[in-house]
Order: sequence, then structure tokens, then C-alpha cells
Amino acid sequence: MNKKPSLSMRSIRSILKHHLPAAVLLAAAAGASVWLSLIPPLILKQVIDQNITGHTLDGLQQLALWYAGVYLLLGAAEFLKGYLLSYLGQKLIHEIRMRMMEKIQRLTASYYTGHTPAQMTSRFVSDVASVSDLFTDGVVSMLVDGLKIIGVIISIGLFSRELMIVALCAVPLIGWITRVYQNNVRKAQTDNFAQLGQVNSHISETVRCFSMIRSYGAQESMEHSYRQKLADNFRTRDKVNFYDSTYSPLIQMVRAGMIVFIALGAAGIGWNAGISIGMLAASVDYISSLLDPIESLGEEFQSIQSGISGLKRIDEFDSLPEEAPKDSSLSLEKVVQGGIREIVFDHLTFGYEPERIVLNDFCLKVEGGSAVTFMGRTGIGKTTLFNLIMGLLTPVSGAITINGVRTDRIPNSFKRSLFGYIEQDFTFVEGDVYRQISLGDPAVTDAMVEKACAFAGLDAYIRTLPDGYHTAVKGTESFSWGQRQLLAVARAVVFDPPILLLDEMTAALDAKTEQDIIEILGRASRGRTILSISHRESSLMKNSRIIEMQEAQAD
Repeated sequence: MNKKPSLSMRSIRSILKHHLPAAVLLAAAAGASVWLSLIPPLILKQVIDQNITGHTLDGLQQLALWYAGVYLLLGAAEFLKGYLLSYLGQKLIHEIRMRMMEKIQRLTASYYTGHTPAQMTSRFVSDVASVSDLFTDGVVSMLVDGLKIIGVIISIGLFSRELMIVALCAVPLIGWITRVYQNNVRKAQTDNFAQLGQVNSHISETVRCFSMIRSYGAQESMEHSYRQKLADNFRTRDKVNFYDSTYSPLIQMVRAGMIVFIALGAAGIGWNAGISIGMLAASVDYISSLLDPIESLGEEFQSIQSGISGLKRIDEFDSLPEEAPKDSSLSLEKVVQGGIREIVFDHLTFGYEPERIVLNDFCLKVEGGSAVTFMGRTGIGKTTLFNLIMGLLTPVSGAITINGVRTDRIPNSFKRSLFGYIEQDFTFVEGDVYRQISLGDPAVTDAMVEKACAFAGLDAYIRTLPDGYHTAVKGTESFSWGQRQLLAVARAVVFDPPILLLDEMTAALDAKTEQDIIEILGRASRGRTILSISHRESSLMKNSRIIEMQEAQAD
């Protein structure tokens, strides 16, 4: 069986397929950039040998127009190349991130428990950006610069074999010097940033702990530590300055040596004296144009190394195990079938890792329309149980079924019409009040949002806001903690789901607000199946069946 292409290669193929004209135009612009950059020195040679040395103006105007025209075309080619590189690079970033987002929704729970949010963010930001650099500032730019170097050397060889030998000897020397300096500068800059961070941290700590430092007479110790950090920072900064200040003169010395060597040849000293003044000027121009691509190659090599590492990490991410696929043949009508008859926890076992079993052989049957409250210490698995009910996690063994349908097979497309989930805290999203409830779902109308807020007792307050339901919500400044929980109720019931899941939603509320919300939830529970999590008897739903959860015992 053929191996599935990696995520990055699928993304690249997709970009080339859908943006082939842009890719072809990029190749043409890159080739034109290389070819056009070789022409100006040849025109310069012609001007000097034909017009300046020959003391004639014949054809000078035409050559000048050619010279200006070539540079105009070269500028256009460079612009087009740079623009298309950025354009295709951004398209590639978008394609990879979209595929990664699709992938992350199919991952098993062990990925989320084994990786921090910072590590996940790094996959989407740093790794993807480095892959884009690999194919833009890396491979393409290195190819263009490599062709420029080859073109320059061949052009010089057309003038003189000896000049070409000089250029061939100079290229690796300049490349080696550039690479050594780039590595040393990069290391020195890394050390400098680290030392500067320590200096800034020390200043912040001193200001924050000023009273303690004065009270305990620790000024001398803090000053000594500060002086030491400043000295370390000075040494690392001095290294950066040393390499920055010596690189350019060293390269210019190599360039000057090559020009002197060429000039001696033109003067007939030591080797072939057949070179003309125009050839001398053109050769000097070519030698100068060698420096930029050689210097760029070092940075591009670094981008390629970083990009390959990012590519490897993205492909490793793409190979992570996935949850079982959802059953696309299911619909809300098939699951509900006129109402919720029962929710069954059938010998349910789950663990985020093989050695971390949270629920073991858990069995329970909940009749439709009833209320059940799960209690137990923190970490016992209550919220995990809710995630399993909603099909966000897949059991290790056993199952949770609603009317006989496994919840982990239910498609996400209609889960909001089946479950109303109210968390411990309300999470705001960017946008107005309407968006806080609809979450951008086009199926949620303004009338549905207003009806849900009225049910939660928030409609009157929202209409007092500057723009009513169209008021932009910035952070938590517009709503108190209790009002946020009412927003959570409105968000949960906007689709009128038959099942409500309440996860410690009144834990941080005062007694009066808690009772008000419990009263609202009492109204919401009519005709619905209610599953809740609570640590306090005061927050229990009326007539709720209590399930005391115990520590999972491994087999």
C-alpha cells in the first residue's frame, strides 16, 4: 500500500495545483532576475571600450537606454519575484495551518494532556513559518543566488580564463568567512539577548521587592549582582560589535585584493595582459556583484536548516494517532427520535494515558427527563465524564449511548442542538452580545439570541447597554460574574437542546445569585435531561439523583 504523503507535501501540491500560474510566473521572474543581472557589466564594457577609450559618441545614447532599460526590467523582475514569493508563502502558511486545524480536531486526548498550550501554539506559529521560509527565503532564494554566482563566474570566464580562476578561488573563501561570521554573530546575539533578559529581570525584581531589600539591608548584595549581570551583558554585546565591525572590512579587503589582481593583469604584470579597460571595469562590477549572493547564501542555508526541522515536526504532528471517525449517516432526528429515553454508561473505562485510568468500569443508566448530580473530590473524573458524554473523548472500553447511539460517533455538526453545556466560567469571544451567544453560527438568528437571553433574565439589562445587543463586548467589563453565568445559560439553551450539562456553574457565586440561577435552571430543566456536577448541596437541582463518584480502581 502506498504511503500517504505528508501534510506539508499535500499542502505544497495543493498550492501548486491551485496557484500554478503564480508559480510559473515566479520561476520566470527568478530566471529573468538572474539573466538580467549579468547584462549591465557587459554594456559597461561596451561603453568604455567603444566610446570612452575610442573617444566617440557613436551608439552611446542607445547603450545608455539599454543600460537604463535593463535595470528597469531587473527591478520589475525582482519586485515580481519578491511579491510572488511572499504571496505563495502566505498561501502555503494558510494551507498548512488549515490542515493542522483539521488534524488537531481528530487527535486523541493523550495529545492534549501530553503537550502544553505553548507547545501547541509553537506548532502553528513557529514551525509553520519556518516551513514557509524554507520554500521562499530558503530554497528559492538559494537557487537564485546560486545561479547568480554561476552566471557571474561564467561571464567573467568569457573575458579571461585567469579571471575565472580568481573568481572560483574567491567564492569559497568569501563563503567560508561569511559562514563563520554569521554563526558567531548569531551565537553572540543569542547570548546577548539572554544576558539582557537577566538584566531586565533583575531591575524588575529590585523595583518589586524594594521595601524588602531596604528592610533587610540587602542593597549591597543586589548591587553586586546587578553589576555582575551588566558586566556579562557588556561582554556579549562587545562580541556582537566586534563581529559586526570586522566583517565588512574583511570582505572589502578580499574584494580589493581581487581587483588589484585583475588590475595587475590588465597592466601586463605577471599574467595575461590581453584584458581591455572595459573588460577590467566589467570584471570589477562582476566581482562586486559576487558579494551579495554569497553573503545571502549563509542566511538562506540557516533558513533551510530551520525549515527542515519545522517540516519534520509538522510531519510528526500529522502522524499522531486520531480518534475513531464520526458516523456521518447520523442526524439529530435519528439520535433523539422524539425525545431522550435514556442515557447509558455501559462499563465505561477511560484514561488520558494507559497508566492514568480516570474512570474504570463505570455503569449508570439515566432516564430521560430526570436530573442527576455527580459529586466527588476534585480530580475524580467528573468533568472528564462530561467530555465523554459529549463525544469529545473516546473511551478506552465500554461506551456512553443516547437512545442506543454511541456519543463518540455523533457528528459535531448538530451536537449543539443535542447538548447545552454550561461551564464553571463564561468564555467571551470577540464581537457583540449577539456573537457571545451565537458564537458566529449562521443558524442562530437574532430572535433566537434575544429569546435565550430573555429566558436567562438578561434581556432587560442588555437593552440598557449603549448599543443593546450590538454592543461590542470587551473583556469582562460589561457583565458581572453572575451575569456571565446567565450568558452561559443563554448560550447553552439557544438551540433548545434536550440535554443540559452543568459543570460547577455556581461554584464562585454568592448565595443570593446562586439561588437565582438555580431557579432559572429549574425552569430550563422542564422537559430536559439534566446532568450536573456539584461540590455543594446548596447548588443541587431540585429532585436531583446524587451519584457519589469514587476513585477509579485499576483491574
